[in-house]
Formats: sequence, structure tokens, C-alpha cells
Amino acid sequence: MADVVMSLKKQNTERLFGALVLLVILLIIKLHLKVTKESLLVIASLGIQLTTTFASGRTTTQFVEATHVHDVIINEAVTMHRIIFYLAILQNGINYQNKTERLMPLFQNFYPRLDCLRKIYEGVQKVLFHKSKDTLVDIKFT
Repeated sequence: MADVVMSLKKQNTERLFGALVLLVILLIIKLHLKVTKESLLVIASLGIQLTTTFASGRTTTQFVEATHVHDVIINEAVTMHRIIFYLAILQNGINYQNKTERLMPLFQNFYPRLDCLRKIYEGVQKVLFHKSKDTLVDIKFT
């Protein structure tokens, strides 16, 4: 009888330990994928840099050269329950003979309100398309 009880306790302990290890692994994965900050850096002569920072401290950076930027737009997406406005870059295609354009959405993890998007849009337009004397805009969302 005592052997059966000890065996059950050992099985329960192993199951709890396995569940704990699984939860720790899931927590690490969640921290690795959770976005804490997105920033947009616009330099007139160079281009646009989008940096995404994750909760784990990892960062990813995307860069679009100024010569490949055709325009920056505010676009809207309609879902089943709401309308989402987002900022996007219209890129000139690498193959200039076909004149293909590619749409690159910005701030994919945060959805700033339309009034914030308008301010960002105006800043990018001023710097990138020389509608202002400013040569640098740095925008961050946390």
C-alpha cells in the first residue's frame, strides 16, 4: 500500500514538474514575440528605418532606401467589426521596367489613432519629400 502511494506521489510530482517546464517555455516564447516598442526614423537623403523592439530585448530593423519610396500613405482596412487606419510605404519595385509597387505597412503591432497617423504622415512627407528644412524625424510608439 505504501509503495502505491509513493508511486502516485512520484507520478504527480513528475507531472507538475513537466507542466512547470512547459509553462516556463511558453512564457519565454511569449516574451520573445511580444512587441513593446516600434519606432520610425526618417532621414531625407537616406530613407526610412522601422525598428521593432520585443519584450525580451530583441530588436528587428527594416530599412527602405529613399530612392525606393514612391509615397507614404494612410490606408484603411475593414474587418468584420471595425475599420483600422494604418500608415504604409508605397515602394518602387526593384524591377524598374515593370514599374511594380509594393505596399509595406508600418506599425503592424500598434494601431495608432487616425489623428496620430496624420501627424506622423505630415512629418514623413515634410522630411522625405523636401517639404520642410528638417532632415530628420524620429517617431516612437510604446
